[in-house]
Amino acid sequence: MAGLYDPSLLPVLGFGVILVALAFWLDRRILHYFSRKGTGSVNKFMKFVSNSYFIAFMVLLAVLAMLQAGADFAHTVYHLAVGAGIMAFNVLIKFIVRRDRPVHMIYFPVIRLPDYSFPSAHSTAVFAVMGMIAGSGAALKVFWLGFSLLVAFSRIYLKEHWASDVVSGAVISYLLMTILSY
Repeated sequence: MAGLYDPSLLPVLGFGVILVALAFWLDRRILHYFSRKGTGSVNKFMKFVSNSYFIAFMVLLAVLAMLQAGADFAHTVYHLAVGAGIMAFNVLIKFIVRRDRPVHMIYFPVIRLPDYSFPSAHSTAVFAVMGMIAGSGAALKVFWLGFSLLVAFSRIYLKEHWASDVVSGAVISYLLMTILSY
């Protein structure tokens, strides 16, 4: 059972800080590497994996799998509310940091809206679910970890995020979900 002052979170927090620092250090190298890679079919697959509607569908499936496995409904609803709060916190961080994406800004027909990069909302969402399913069975956790890593990788591969955006989103959301959920 984790909590705000749970000493068992210190190694996870320390590892997260090291991972984020390493990602910042490697940002440009990773972007340069992926700028020379890619085929049409791989790009299409990565765009499919990164699609927000597909991710929302996968989150719904994870919640249904948790409920099917016997998770408490009220506790699951609480997890979803915490996840929504984490996503709101993600938007707040984006507008405080205002880090540009590696490649482009999104333009809308009439007005130009900034689309900040740090931290990755996709990574934040999928890794918040990792914290949510912590009490679930091993098969669901392994599947979701693989899916989360694939989504995180796709954001870097498509040059939508710096590696540090993705790693930071994962670390922030997983820690917040773990601290606030139990």
